[in-house]
Amino acid sequence: MDLCIDLDALRASARALAAVCEELDRVPPLDEDAAAATGHPALAARVRESGLEWTIARARLRDRVTFLADAIVSIADTHAELDRDLARRAAATGPVG
Repeated sequence: MDLCIDLDALRASARALAAVCEELDRVPPLDEDAAAATGHPALAARVRESGLEWTIARARLRDRVTFLADAIVSIADTHAELDRDLARRAAATGPVG
């Protein structure tokens, strides 16, 4: 039974995840003006708190997405190397039969 792994699809997935990280990096933190615009101190405090929570959650998400992208690249590279190694060994031993 043959095992077929689409390395191009794996690498494309890693690139897509890297693009997600780039987008997360471009999101600016919540502007203080947004909190001030609420016109109410308690609501402004909650807006600031939510902004801080989102900043922390975004950083965690980015770390996890980066981990996944790196893992996918590692998987693709490992399978490519295994495939090359198996092909070299098969060529060195000749046909089985």
